[in-house]
Formats: sequence, C-alpha cells, structure tokens
Amino acid sequence: MHQNHRGGFVTVSAMALVLGAGLAGLANQPENRTQPDNRHDNQSTRDTRDTRDTLRDRMQESKPGMAKPLATPITRDDCERTLKSWPEKPMSQVRKTMEKYGMPSSIGSHEAVWYDAGPYRYIRVYSEEVAHDFPAHHTDFYEQAVFYRVPAEKASSLDMFDGSVLIDRTKGLLAARCDKEENNLLALNLANDVITGTKTVEEARAYFGKAIAAAMQGEKDPYMKDLTFKQGGPSAADPDYSTIDMKGMKPKDPMDKDSMDKDHMDKDRMDHDGKMRRDGRK
Repeated sequence: MHQNHRGGFVTVSAMALVLGAGLAGLANQPENRTQPDNRHDNQSTRDTRDTRDTLRDRMQESKPGMAKPLATPITRDDCERTLKSWPEKPMSQVRKTMEKYGMPSSIGSHEAVWYDAGPYRYIRVYSEEVAHDFPAHHTDFYEQAVFYRVPAEKASSLDMFDGSVLIDRTKGLLAARCDKEENNLLALNLANDVITGTKTVEEARAYFGKAIAAAMQGEKDPYMKDLTFKQGGPSAADPDYSTIDMKGMKPKDPMDKDSMDKDHMDKDRMDHDGKMRRDGRK
C-alpha cells in the first residue's frame, strides 16, 4: 500500500482498476485512419516545380532576339507585343502570314518562324531588311524553304541566277528570300527550271524581270501562284560522304577511286532503301 498526501491509503488493486479503465476507454475509441497531413509538403513541391519552370523559361529567353519555341501555344497578343519593335514591312508580313498559316511556331525580336506550313518546310520573317536590286530595288526579309535536293554542280548556276536563292544541301532545302510569297514562288520555280535545264541562267533572270513587271501592272504570272514541281521530302537531305579513313584515322587518298566509289554506292543504296521504306516497299 502507498500513503497519499492526506494520510489516506490507496491500495495497489485500486490503482490497477483505474489503469485498466483508462486502457479500456482508449480501446473503445474509433480507429483514426486519417492520413498524415502532407499539404505543406505538396505545396512545397508545387513551389519548387513552379520555380524550376520559371527558371527554364528565363533561360530560354536569355539570348535576346532569338526565336524560341514556347511551352504554351503562342497567341495573337504575344505576337503583337513582340511586333511593336519591328519595322513596318516585316511587321505587316508577319500579320499576313498569321492570317494565312496561323500562329508562328516561335517569335522573337529578330524573327518569326513557322514550321511545316502549307507547302513549306519553314517560313521565316526577319525584322532585318536586306537591300536587293534584282530585278528592281526592294528589301529581303521573307524566306520560305522547300525540300529539294540540289545537285552540287548546279549551286553556282543558282547563285548567278539570284543571290537570294539559298541552298542547304545537307538538310536538302532550297529557299527563296524576298518581300512577298508570290515573289518567292517565282524564284523557287525558276530555280527548278535552272536545275533541270529548262531555262538557262540568263533566261531565268529575264523571265523573273518580266513577271515582276507584269505583277506591278496587276497581272500575276502562273509561276507566282503555286509551286510547279513536286518536292522531294526529307529524303532530299544529302549527308555527303566521308573523306577520312576512320580505321586508320587519316584522310582517304582522293586518288583511291574504289574507296570513293564505294562511299557513293553506300550512300546511294541508303537513299534508295530509305525511299523504299517510306513508300512501303521492301
């Protein structure tokens, strides 16, 4: 037995009864199945993710003027805010292109870009205008490209025809840069004529001048309405061939015709096999 502070006595058995009653009361309470409150943790996770996304967006914008694809679709308001600093002619052309091909894939202070728009692999409108005097004085800022494998030996002829006809042999792209879509179509169609031998450089230049003069009088040449040739698609790309012997880590002998011919044959075979696969044939 134990003596309390009043001098009374409490038996051990009585203490045991009180303790037992307490335990029984706890046992009869309903089970608490509430999950731990991790709302604070979830909010912290969201805050971290939002901060990371903001930093990513700022990193994408770290190079002023470079058009960057955005995580969310570009709106007309986005474009108009960017265009406030653009010169009048390029600004107007961006708006015309949006009306015809929709919102650009990316836009910045230096350029607006559309990918796979209409018949074009890409369309670029530059805020910078480049002076060009053929066939009459104007400025170039509107570039449109199509898939086209240009033979290397034809590059100089295209350069003599029009300095604003551009070749990307590796990607398999042929582009024209002028101030209007109809002028780009004219340049691309005449470039095709030069490549195929339908027209000489001189004939193509003369045709270009006459077509532009007629357009100024309200008569649009058929070459200014649509492409007159079929594009080659991604197979127009030309990765070229190696001039280095990777086994020996040294340049190949340019006089070793067998080695060079084999490279050409391998590339031609890969091109042919790729076309067959794309066409669904084996």
